[in-house]
Amino acid sequence: MKTVIRTKKIKGIDYLYEITYYYDKASKRTRQHSKYLGKSVDGKPVKVREISGVPKMALNYGEFLPCFATAEAYNLKNQLGHSLTEKEVNAVLTLAFNRVLRPLAMNQIGSWYEGTILSAKYPDTPLSSQYLSNLLVKIGQEGIPFKFFQDLITDLSPLNTLYYDITSISSYTSAISFFEYGHNRDGVRLPQVNVSLVVDKERGIPIFYDMYPGSIVDVSTLKNTLTKIETLGISGSTLIMDRGFCSGANLKALTKHQLPFIMPVSRTFKVVKQTLSAIQSTIKRINNLQSFNDKALFVEPLSLTIEGIQFKGYGYYSPSREQDDRERFYQKLREVITSLEKIELKPKMKPASIFLKHADKCSTYLSWDVVDDRFVITVKEDAVSQRVNSMGLFILIYKGDFRWDECISLYRSRELVEMAFDIIKNDLEIMPINVKKRESLLGLLFISFLSLLIRMHILRQLQTTGLLKKCSFSRLILELEKIRWFVLPDGKFLITEIGKKQRGILDTLSLSPDVKNFVTS
Repeated sequence: MKTVIRTKKIKGIDYLYEITYYYDKASKRTRQHSKYLGKSVDGKPVKVREISGVPKMALNYGEFLPCFATAEAYNLKNQLGHSLTEKEVNAVLTLAFNRVLRPLAMNQIGSWYEGTILSAKYPDTPLSSQYLSNLLVKIGQEGIPFKFFQDLITDLSPLNTLYYDITSISSYTSAISFFEYGHNRDGVRLPQVNVSLVVDKERGIPIFYDMYPGSIVDVSTLKNTLTKIETLGISGSTLIMDRGFCSGANLKALTKHQLPFIMPVSRTFKVVKQTLSAIQSTIKRINNLQSFNDKALFVEPLSLTIEGIQFKGYGYYSPSREQDDRERFYQKLREVITSLEKIELKPKMKPASIFLKHADKCSTYLSWDVVDDRFVITVKEDAVSQRVNSMGLFILIYKGDFRWDECISLYRSRELVEMAFDIIKNDLEIMPINVKKRESLLGLLFISFLSLLIRMHILRQLQTTGLLKKCSFSRLILELEKIRWFVLPDGKFLITEIGKKQRGILDTLSLSPDVKNFVTS
């Protein structure tokens, strides 16, 4: 029987097969036998393991596929192109991809780039330390981040639910006035800047950030953020915030901007203490019993008037949370007491300062005396009792139209922004920052923002497809790194054969190797 060569296109790549026809006596029919020959290179079959001669180079390729797909999904190249030249855009994307995949110092980026597919996708990209330094300054000087936020938010609208929070980023530098000593959330004794972040719940990505001097407290940042939200054209979105932003001034600002929000109310308000005290005797009634995430939860609707403004809200009592809070509280109290009692006080030490430093938030529940150069600690029973009795009980206030389950579900899912901060500080390796100009700092934060957007989008894809249950982000990159791009001695190229695991990942994430958009020299 005759033999023919047939081309099959699989995921955008041409493969050649030898088809041999034969007569099957049993079935009395003509059948065919298929033999894989290799990838089609200029119409000829080539297998990577059968390449004659040594490839001119082998480039890292597979791990960039989810990065490229994300950049395309958010039109990053065109968005950046509104403010930067093509080479500057390519350099920015190179820096962002590096932060996502393998964070390196600026002076190592060029060497890394040469061994990756970026050298083919973005050929002749300038990546010297001086060029990159000047590029970061340009980004900071020309307000490029804010222009990018405007374009991004316009493309993403509408934005239904936004999470807002703030964190500290430390530095060794003392040359930038924005770096100041303040409350450091990581316990690092270095000057810091505060960076606030707004994250879109539905897409799971950051949409903009802002920077403040390190001494500025959280509660003072919200007013400025609300102004920027309005300037960026965001309206009707629900803002989810933590208790640290609950102040009279912020509640007035939120009301003025007519922005729907959900926020736990601060116990510093007298009316809140009174309300909590009042519902302690009513909230545990059986008609208030609900089920949330398969756990018992008591819910009572209420209203509060703070700073002359009436807010609707829900009181919640969680028996399981009460138990956990009690355990943590008593354990912490015991650790603080033990720590204080071990201190040997020297003549020049100030006992009051030492006590406050070690007791910290537990100081409210303890009193002290000094006997024979040692602390004698007494527990304030009434204060402890008052604190323990209110455990498991909290209030969420809101503006808008929300059911009790919507309020608590949206608030508890705020870990999305907490995850973003964790990625910035740990996975993207931004801390501690070592820059000497404020403009360079702004440029570096923008690169980190782009990297965060890319990484969080990929994580959301892993989550929504169910792949995250068996494949972490790190495992994803390790598997895709096995897909390499070979440049042959004659200048032609091919992609290594894709294994079963890698093909499964690519199919699940709807990714496809694309050889058409590359030109190699």
